[in-house]
Amino acid sequence: MSEQILRPTVFVVMPYGVKPDPATLLAIDFDDVWETAFRPAAERAGIEPIRADEERLGGFVHLAMFERLLLSEIVLADLTLASPNVMYELGIRHATRPRATISVFARIGQLPFDLSPIRAIPYLLDSAGRLTAEARASLVDELAQRLAGALTETAADSPLFQLIQSYPGVTLAHEATETFQRRVQTITTLSIAIRSAPSRLPRAQALQELNGLRERLLPTAGTPTDLFVDLLLSYRDLEAYGEVVELAEALPPEVRDHPTVRQMTAFALNRRGQSGDDSRAIDLLRELINEHGPHPESLGLLGRVHKDRHERLRNSDPFQAEAALEAAIDAYERGFRADMRDYYPGVNAVTLLLLEGSEESYRRARELSPVVAFAVAARHGLDSSDYWDIATVLELAVVNLDVASARAAARRLVYIGGPGWRLRTTSGNLERLREAHACRVGPLPWLDEILLRITPVGPAS
Repeated sequence: MSEQILRPTVFVVMPYGVKPDPATLLAIDFDDVWETAFRPAAERAGIEPIRADEERLGGFVHLAMFERLLLSEIVLADLTLASPNVMYELGIRHATRPRATISVFARIGQLPFDLSPIRAIPYLLDSAGRLTAEARASLVDELAQRLAGALTETAADSPLFQLIQSYPGVTLAHEATETFQRRVQTITTLSIAIRSAPSRLPRAQALQELNGLRERLLPTAGTPTDLFVDLLLSYRDLEAYGEVVELAEALPPEVRDHPTVRQMTAFALNRRGQSGDDSRAIDLLRELINEHGPHPESLGLLGRVHKDRHERLRNSDPFQAEAALEAAIDAYERGFRADMRDYYPGVNAVTLLLLEGSEESYRRARELSPVVAFAVAARHGLDSSDYWDIATVLELAVVNLDVASARAAARRLVYIGGPGWRLRTTSGNLERLREAHACRVGPLPWLDEILLRITPVGPAS
């Protein structure tokens, strides 16, 4: 049997998802740039592309990130928006390796002054923040050539190595590079197995496979943080909230205490719903907010815990239920004010203000609704491929009694599909909106039809 040939790797550091440019407010779809330009260019050049995973870890630069920056044959850095993570990672690469670092940027403004001497490839975006067909073809052609040439280039592209002739950098043995490539392939294989389990296997088998991988990874020193996050996310997608909590509690302290992991733990505690879980989730989120400030994700989760507590207490203790509703509205409004580009807490604040039912709350909801609509429109609204973007379009359409837009968004949600917990979340929000509207406009048969279409049949088993 012939030995498998290890392809050289290009490590791509770039923003994730749809991000707005603060100066022009253009919403840039970086996932589209990755899928339609960066990855095809690497594949054309015969190079294995690896994308940085800092977005999934809340910006945490972990051990695997350093390994990839030091050992990948090529690093491709997208300097658009001057992301702090990208700049930090580019600095590490320039300080350690003399060559094979390629920079690109969207031509929407000037590069930071300190980066202006760097030879960077510009690319053009359309008004929707995506590459046009012509710009895509041009970028793929130029990148493929630069990637292929980077492997044989002898001139330094690092400013440090260019300015300081005797600068030593970091010299790594060939064996270290080969070991790294094998490690990357192993990590990638494990990551694919973990991420695909919820969609690849029936739930019971998926849980069995994930539990086996958990037992394999937990005792292993140096397991990359992103594999643990993959496990947490896959358990969440299976609605195995007890397993999320158990895994989080068993993680090494430096991983367990990371804000993203603490947020996921609070989410799972609230969904698991055992006695005292909601209080634990509230305490965890309040600690996180006190330590790291009013982050919209943490405040959005806090609002969700209070909202669910309101639902549980509505019939048994109306007084406490009203207090929980007020606490939920407050958390959601604070979360939206913390970053008005993050529509999630905003749309939930609108929904709960309508549910509260007073004239003052109704006025606040109507004032807030257009601001939330602007935030989701910046992420391409109904044209987005993200579940939550479209779910927000649906909820805002129901808020404004826009039947045509609500039906269009509902069709798109059903087409996208995904884990049942997401559809259950959206169904629950729509049921609350139906209740709020019932007091003012009466029954809404079209909303009943949408709920029938999108509500998953039966709970997760």
